[in-house]
Amino acid sequence: MMDPLGMLVILFIGMSVISILALLLLLLLKDEQKKRYVVYFLGIWGMVIAWVNVSSLPENFMGEIVRALILGALGAAAILLQFCGKKKSLAITARILAAISVIAGIIAAFLL
Repeated sequence: MMDPLGMLVILFIGMSVISILALLLLLLLKDEQKKRYVVYFLGIWGMVIAWVNVSSLPENFMGEIVRALILGALGAAAILLQFCGKKKSLAITARILAAISVIAGIIAAFLL
C-alpha cells in the first residue's frame, strides 16, 4: 500500500514527464498541423496544471491562487490565438504562451 505522499510524488513526476515530452514535441516537430495539435494539448494541459495548483491551495492564499489562475488563463489564450489566428506570428505567440503556461505551472506546483 502506498502512502499519500508517495502518490503525490508519482503525480508530480508524471505531470513533469508529460510536460517535458509535450514541450519537446512542440520544439522538434516540423509539420505545422501537428504543432497546432500540440499547442491545443499544451493549452489544455496548462489549464489542468492550474486547476491542480488552485485546488491544492488553502482559501486564504489568494495571491498564489490568482497567480495559478492567470497561468491557466495563459493556456486558454494560447488555444484561442491558435484557433482564431491566421497569421504565422499569432501561431508563434500561441506556442510561447502555451509553453509559459505549462513551465510556470509546473514550477509553481513544485515550489508550493
